[in-house]
Amino acid sequence: MTPSHTKKDWFKFSLVMSMTEQQNRKYVQKEIGKLLSEIWRIKGLAEQEYGQQHLITKKLASMHADVQTLLQEKK
Repeated sequence: MTPSHTKKDWFKFSLVMSMTEQQNRKYVQKEIGKLLSEIWRIKGLAEQEYGQQHLITKKLASMHADVQTLLQEKK
C-alpha cells in the first residue's frame, strides 16, 4: 500500500468493485433469461413450420437446454 492510499481507500475501492460485479452478474442473468425466452419462442415457431423431429427444431431445443444448464451452473 502506498502512503497516499489508506486502508479505508482500499476498502471503498473493494466495495465498489464488489457492487459492480454483482450488478454485472444480475445483468448477465437477466440477458440469459431473455435469450432463453427467445430461443423457446423460435423453437415453437420452428415446430409449427417443420415439426418436432426436424433438425432445426431439435437444435433449438438443445440450445435451450444448454443455456439452462449454463445458467444453473452460474448460480
